[in-house]
Amino acid sequence: MRPLPCALKPLAPKPLALKGFAFMAGLAFSLSAASAAETTAEQPAAPAVEAEKTETASLQPTSAPPLLMRTRDGSYVKADEAALPKAVVEQPCYQYNNYWCLKGTRWEGQEKVGEQRLAVFHDPIYAARAVAITIHAYRFKHNLRTPREIMTRYILSPDCRKNGPSGEKCTRMWELVDKYAHRIGAALGIGPNEPLKVFTSQNTVNLERARTLFREMAHIEIGQTLRVPDELIDKGLERAGFKEG
Repeated sequence: MRPLPCALKPLAPKPLALKGFAFMAGLAFSLSAASAAETTAEQPAAPAVEAEKTETASLQPTSAPPLLMRTRDGSYVKADEAALPKAVVEQPCYQYNNYWCLKGTRWEGQEKVGEQRLAVFHDPIYAARAVAITIHAYRFKHNLRTPREIMTRYILSPDCRKNGPSGEKCTRMWELVDKYAHRIGAALGIGPNEPLKVFTSQNTVNLERARTLFREMAHIEIGQTLRVPDELIDKGLERAGFKEG
């Protein structure tokens, strides 16, 4: 096993008064709002080595790499955040350094709980760490292995998971599960009901598959205009204690 790469660049500040251009918005705020009245979202338990105590944790300075921005030809370059659409930067998950829209619990690096009970992170690296721990718990605690199983827990409220696609809201959410299970599967080169094969053991990951999965999950939340760089994912995995192997 070898350590994950961690050569990173400083994170640019996020301005709030911004210009716009056409983009496909993410689901972050809408998914959170849809389930807010139903339940306090469950955060999966972290591995045995984990102890999330932000009230006593000393936040370490980090240097997260900047987000990438899609250009007209479909390629991604370092984001010019002063040119991003207002609708992008006003997303709570963007403002909260929480590109996977994780609910607030007691994550390392969590400063507080914001709108729709979303975690507000000191730095995006802490969010990348948290999503790595979340998917690890899905695999080893809840035995969720496929894109469909992952999206079922990631997107749906407990009520919708229990009652199935009944009622307008739950029907819509189940449709999103199917849509994004296919999308994540396609990105990984598998079907929606095939194993992800991201974690190769309790402590090791297939780095390329982890990058692909977390990148697509962030696209779902903050939209296609922005892309989470591989360096951020790598640093989150490293901070969570996982190695490539």
